[in-house]
Amino acid sequence: MKKEFAMSLSQSYRQDLVDAIQLAEQGMLSPSRQAYCFEEIEDTKGTAFYPANGDELFRKLRTALGEKAQISERQRAETELHKLGVELLFHIYINRFTFAEITHNTAAHKYDAIIYLDECATDKNKRANAAAMRKAFDAWLEKNGLTADPTTLTEVPDPCEGRFDTLAGAIAHIDHILRFPDLLLI
Repeated sequence: MKKEFAMSLSQSYRQDLVDAIQLAEQGMLSPSRQAYCFEEIEDTKGTAFYPANGDELFRKLRTALGEKAQISERQRAETELHKLGVELLFHIYINRFTFAEITHNTAAHKYDAIIYLDECATDKNKRANAAAMRKAFDAWLEKNGLTADPTTLTEVPDPCEGRFDTLAGAIAHIDHILRFPDLLLI
């Protein structure tokens, strides 16, 4: 059973690398997908999980990345969300485990506010990341003539997936977490 699992994961990682190479050749491999390849897949080298031709695939991937500029994380998010009929309003990407965004589902007329802080980072790094996110969020608010109104803050059943009827509610949620990042540092 363990051997089958290792083989299955190895094949899955191999396909992920093949897909990443194709995206990189098109300039469509976002930073989070690159990090996944180099931080998760490449870290399996020397184990049964590493694809049999992993070294060759990583060479191809590095070559493709060196030949063409790649899309930003925001561009990737906008493209994926647009396909779902969702508008990306605010987006800050620190790394694939630390980001925040506010989206608008235009069909449902609902807003989402999502924020993640890497649970494996040190508290010092989490606070630094939260401060960087706060700075970007404040700049976005100012640029768009928006303010955070704490009176619109409501309970969110799942702190990772807030659904709000108003943009003000989504803004208040992100603002609250960034004002009190220790809520996510527990």
